[in-house]
Amino acid sequence: MQGPFGNGFSLSLSSRRLLLCAAHLSLEPRLFLLALHALQRAADVVWVSDSLSLALPPQIEILKRSDLPAAMEWSDACAVAVPLHQAGETLNALHIKPADRSKVEVFIDAPLVCGSSRCGVCALETRKGFRLACKDGPIFPLKELQGD
Repeated sequence: MQGPFGNGFSLSLSSRRLLLCAAHLSLEPRLFLLALHALQRAADVVWVSDSLSLALPPQIEILKRSDLPAAMEWSDACAVAVPLHQAGETLNALHIKPADRSKVEVFIDAPLVCGSSRCGVCALETRKGFRLACKDGPIFPLKELQGD
């Protein structure tokens, strides 16, 4: 038996305005429980997406992807879910300002094959060198994934 590896979201419990954005519909469930947890703490939640596969609670405001810059300014914490094979491309396409990067955490959706952090299938390049999504993630601070 082995315990779980990796890290979860560490978005501050003092966050009152949470922004959520999934790069693909298949990744929305990765953020859904985070949204519910924020609502239980009486935080305001905004979900940015041009289409949805989930039925979200009515307390969650839904904005279009084109509204992301304004929503990013409004938020004090942000969670983004992206697939491993498109992480860099997808994060760059979001055009997150350098000043906002410190409040963004990224869920990297990677294949978790071996269960022992030995195979390297989930490896991604970060500012600290190659890291494993299964062991060092799957949640990473955006400032670790993108340069200045």
